[in-house]
Amino acid sequence: MRKVAIAFVAAACWVMAAAALEGASLPAEGDRITVTLDVLLDRLAGADDQVRAQARQIIPRYGADAVPGLVKLLAREEAPVWRTAFICLRDIAHQPAPVTMDQRVAAPPRVAVQRALAGVFLENASEALVRRALDLMPQVWAEGDDPAPVVALLDRPELREAALRALNETATPMCLDAVARFAEDTSRDPVARREAAMALIGLSGWSEASARARRLLADPDPGVAAVGARLLAESGEPADWSALRSAAGSLPPDIPDSLRFEFWDACLRFVDRAARAGGQWELAMAWYRDILASAPDTVTASGAVMGLARFGDETAVPDLLAVLDRPDAEQLANPALSGLLALRGRAAGRAIVDRWEQLPEDFRAAIVEHWGTSGGDFEAEWANDRARNADRPVRRAAVRGMVKGSRTAAAECLAAYLDAFPDEPFDAWELPLRRYAAEMVWGDEAMKRAAALAALQLVRRSKDEETVFEAMRWLKAYPVPEALDVLKAEIRSGGLSGVPTDALAALAATMIRDGDRENGLALAREALAGASPENSGKILTALTAGGIAPELTELLGVIRSWQVLGPLPWQISAGFSGAFAEEPQIDFSAEVDGSGGKVTWKSVKETGPLGEVNLAGVLGMVEGAAAVAVCRIVVPDPAKAVLRCGSDDGIKVWVNGKAVFENDCDRGMAPDQDLIPVELNAGENRLTVVVTQRAGGWGFQARLTDEQGGPLQFSVVP
Repeated sequence: MRKVAIAFVAAACWVMAAAALEGASLPAEGDRITVTLDVLLDRLAGADDQVRAQARQIIPRYGADAVPGLVKLLAREEAPVWRTAFICLRDIAHQPAPVTMDQRVAAPPRVAVQRALAGVFLENASEALVRRALDLMPQVWAEGDDPAPVVALLDRPELREAALRALNETATPMCLDAVARFAEDTSRDPVARREAAMALIGLSGWSEASARARRLLADPDPGVAAVGARLLAESGEPADWSALRSAAGSLPPDIPDSLRFEFWDACLRFVDRAARAGGQWELAMAWYRDILASAPDTVTASGAVMGLARFGDETAVPDLLAVLDRPDAEQLANPALSGLLALRGRAAGRAIVDRWEQLPEDFRAAIVEHWGTSGGDFEAEWANDRARNADRPVRRAAVRGMVKGSRTAAAECLAAYLDAFPDEPFDAWELPLRRYAAEMVWGDEAMKRAAALAALQLVRRSKDEETVFEAMRWLKAYPVPEALDVLKAEIRSGGLSGVPTDALAALAATMIRDGDRENGLALAREALAGASPENSGKILTALTAGGIAPELTELLGVIRSWQVLGPLPWQISAGFSGAFAEEPQIDFSAEVDGSGGKVTWKSVKETGPLGEVNLAGVLGMVEGAAAVAVCRIVVPDPAKAVLRCGSDDGIKVWVNGKAVFENDCDRGMAPDQDLIPVELNAGENRLTVVVTQRAGGWGFQARLTDEQGGPLQFSVVP
């Protein structure tokens, strides 16, 4: 039923198209369609594009019957006509063979198209018609079909190229064999034979290819033989090498250079194919060396050099360097260098390094730049070494390669290079260095440091304000000790806001820990001077994490010696409304009612790096309690100062018996949470602190600075 439905639809479409061609409406039931094949062909040849398109839909249904008329239209000059006829013939050629009522399979319509085209080829038709028929040939000829009518066209120079193209595109064994026989026929024109042989290039898959190539290689005409060499090169079979190499090496001296080159180029192509095929590496390397030693031109020799590099290993290094001693070394120097750059692997790299002093300076420079950009670990290490320990041209090339290759040591090497050669123009480095820093700043810690060192060079050497601004932003994001002078200048100019405080403090702590105490202390002091409470707290925390130095503790005004009393009864609702130890009038010898009985004063001298007093450790872990802490400060002269406190939880402060601050809060302790302006008398001053405890941790911390956050001269009475 499905096949019947499809047939009905197809018939209906045919009826509709035919009716349209008649210019009439669809016929009533029982009417006959009067459109004939001749009418359709006339319509196809007419000037109405729409009618032609409708005819093109119907004509292929006539199959072989339509072929003669379509071939006539194929000869027409009007492009729309012959192109439409071409399409119809192609469609007919693709139709399946019809099946008769008695189930016999008739000849496919393709046969009728083929016979018609063969007639065109043999009837001395116009060149235009023959060319169109040749374009149809690959659609029509099948395996086993005789291409003789097309082969006959090879004797017509104006059609030879089109005929060869048609035979090659058809590419049946009979077509290719016919082309080869034509090329081998010594009775024919040598130029035509050479063209025929060249048409076989790239079609090495057919069974007779190698045999035909060997016969052509032995042809008495050198032009045909040269094409035979090229065809034989497509095999890459070891058994063919001897014949090919012998032919190239025994050419008469009067043969044109162009043909001599073709023979040797065929040898090179042969070895390339053999090397790519695998399984015969040693043979291929030996053949490359043979070509390099015997090739009569530098182009072929260059190809052998690159073959040794492309497929070879460290054993090829001596061969590549040996060309520098040849008389034609000037022409082969660039291929030799390219070959050295193309070699891969640690062993090849070591082989080059072992002969380093034999290399010309420009070779050394090119190699270290290439290795710095894209070499493996061994090559990158060698480039790094040359960037520090080589003559200026090689050193510059090594640094340039390392910058392009985003090596972490590149910025450090560049800084050393620029310091060593202050006359080096910086303009050539600026753009690569910006790209380098922009890439490295997103990496790990080592890469961030490299980005910062690159940014430092840009800040110090660039004359472009935008570049300096961007580089300063990178440098602030990851400050490094080498940038101390730049960072200090930035801090003095108010640029601290752009520097992450933890990074800056970590840098100061690292410098102190690594022995650069003076600069580390100076950086920390300048960073803290005038910093906001939030920033100063972060700086102090980072300094503590980095291992704060005793000198820095003194500069920061950390208070470490306290007398502490507690735990004392306290309720959250009371805040700081009551007194705990008759403060500020305190008797250090008195016993006081504590949370769990009588308590007395305790001396505390063991504190954290920033003077943190762990009250839970000193007085015990309790809840709902308070503690009082007292210290005595001695200053040489009256001073306005800032008491910088942190507490867990609330805190109240007296100075010389006068309450100056309170903060009833629930918080964890951090440095510099509260900044309390105080006035100190010359001589001794008493600081009294009450710290409340709600739950959890319990403690406090205090340091004393001048009004700007800098060092204040004072001492603590034991």
